Amino acid sequence: MGMRKVLIFGAVLSLLLSAACAKKAGKKPSGVVHQSSTVRFTGYKITVEAKAPPAEVEQWLRDWRNLDAAAGPYRLRILSQNKIEKLGDSVDARVEIAGVGMTGKIILVHRKPASQLWFLFNGSRTGLGMLRYEFKEIPAGTRVSLRFEVGELDPFLAGLAGDSLQQAVGRLMEKGIANGQAYFDPSLSAEELMARGIRGEFYNTFYQGHRTEVWINSPPEKIADYLLNPDVWQAYKEKYGTDFSKCMVSASAEPCPMKFKIFGMDYDITSFPTSYQYADNSVSFWLAKQMIARFKILLQPESGGARLTVDYIMELPPSFAQEGGPLLMNIIQIPSMLEQLLSNVKKDVENAS
Repeated sequence: MGMRKVLIFGAVLSLLLSAACAKKAGKKPSGVVHQSSTVRFTGYKITVEAKAPPAEVEQWLRDWRNLDAAAGPYRLRILSQNKIEKLGDSVDARVEIAGVGMTGKIILVHRKPASQLWFLFNGSRTGLGMLRYEFKEIPAGTRVSLRFEVGELDPFLAGLAGDSLQQAVGRLMEKGIANGQAYFDPSLSAEELMARGIRGEFYNTFYQGHRTEVWINSPPEKIADYLLNPDVWQAYKEKYGTDFSKCMVSASAEPCPMKFKIFGMDYDITSFPTSYQYADNSVSFWLAKQMIARFKILLQPESGGARLTVDYIMELPPSFAQEGGPLLMNIIQIPSMLEQLLSNVKKDVENAS
C-alpha cells in the first residue's frame, strides 16, 4: 500500500473508531476505561534479484549468521547459533544504534517454503519489528522483496536514536541484502553495492492501538486463577460466539494455533507467547493472514484489589477489498467486546469473593 493510501486508510479507520466509541459512550460497562491510539511504525522496503533458486535464497536467509553485519556506526550482532527451521524457532540478537545496544529475539512466525518468510523482532526495549520476505522465481534466479517495519520503541531510546533509527534500518537491511547478492553472484561486491547508497524506500505505516482496563476488588492471584480456568473460556465461547482459547493466557513458549471466531467470521491465527508471569502479565503476538497484533494482559495490585488491563496494537487490514472490508468492521467492534468482557470478569470474580 502506498503512503497516501496508508494515510487515507488510517484516517478513515480512526474516524470510524471514534464514531463507534462515541455511539457506545453512554453504554460503557461500569468501571471500564478505554483509550485508543495510533502507533507509528518506521518502514523500509526494497526489491532485488539474486542468482539462485528461491529455495536456496530462503535457506541462506534463515541462517541469521549470514546477516551478522556492520554498516558504518550501526551493527546487528547475532548472539546465538540456533537453527531456524520451524515456527517459533528464534535467535538472540543485539542491534547497536547511536552507541546504544538493544537486545532481543528474532522469531520465525510465518513460512511458506520458497515463497514467504516472516520474522518478528521483539525485546523489552527494542520495540516491535516485522521483517517480511517474498520470493518469486524469475529466469535469472529469484526476485526478493523485503519489507521491514519497527515501532513501539522505548521512549528514551526512540528519542536518543532520532533520525538514526531510519538510517540504521536502511543501512543494516541494505548490508544483509548486498551480502546475499554477492554470495550468490561472485561477480558482485557487497561494498560496491553499498556504495550506491540506500537503494530501498522509506515509509511510515500505522498500527491501531487500544487499552481497556478495569479495577477489580480482588487480589491478582484470584483474577489470574479465573483467567487460567478453561471452563471460563468455554463459557465465554458460548456467550459471545468467540473462541479466545487457551492461547490468550498461555504460559507455554510454543506457538499456539487457534481458530478465532468473531462476529460470524473465522480466522486462522497463530499466537506466539513471548512473556508470561503468573498474576502479573501475559504477552503474545498473533499472526493471521491479514495482519499481526500484539496483545498484553496485565495485572497490577491497586487499592486492595487489582487493575486488569488488556493492551493491544493491531496492523491495519491491507485494503477495503475482499476480506479487508468485513475485517475492518470486526476490528471496530473489538474494543466494545473487550469492554464487556472485562466487565464480566469483574462481576464474576467479585461475586465469587
